[in-house]
Amino acid sequence: MVKKIVNNIFNKINLLICTLSCLVLTSCKIDFEGDLYTSDLLTIAEEGGSINLPMEIKFQVSSCDEDLTNLNNKISTYFQDYKQISCGTGEDFMDYITSKVSVPIYNNLEDFNSENKSLIGYQSTIWEGQTKPYVYIILNLNKFEGLSDFIQNETFQELSLDEGILKVNINNDIETQKLSIFPSFVDGEPIVFRTTYDLEKRQSLLVESSNISAMHLQEIGWAPLFIFE
Repeated sequence: MVKKIVNNIFNKINLLICTLSCLVLTSCKIDFEGDLYTSDLLTIAEEGGSINLPMEIKFQVSSCDEDLTNLNNKISTYFQDYKQISCGTGEDFMDYITSKVSVPIYNNLEDFNSENKSLIGYQSTIWEGQTKPYVYIILNLNKFEGLSDFIQNETFQELSLDEGILKVNINNDIETQKLSIFPSFVDGEPIVFRTTYDLEKRQSLLVESSNISAMHLQEIGWAPLFIFE
């Protein structure tokens, strides 16, 4: 009787381990790290149009030893100026393609989606009744759905932003600015309330979005980064 109970416990443990392993293998990470400049954000918010800025992406793949030509060709259709620069193993022992791309800033989500050139971008908007811009990270949901379907077919993994990392270097290239940052990690320190920072000329802040922001971005197509005050 005792032996049977022990065997049942071990069977359940093995089943749990297998289940957890499967869950790990059915997710796919993509990391983003880009640069923003305060002068560009103010110009776009006030005058419209768009500006492209460089971004580095790390995209999880099943193995760097496989032929990645088809995958790279497909990913390049979701970004502007896509160029793979390396493929290697990360700290989590998963393999990643690292690539450089260009991403746009717009002053409204409609123009970004209608241009349909990039999976991800930024929005800098002065809303009615406001005098300073609100800045967002934005996602083309149609492109994301298409890329997610492709990745799942190729690697049997689901693309998920909340498992990845989204970092933005905010560079101030004009006079001192006050920026109110939404909950995130700022220069490695977590903030749970919107927090104001004085950013002098030539200073920068590194903002890493939270998992909640990433989930909101994936589901709704936008997530707030900060506000000019």
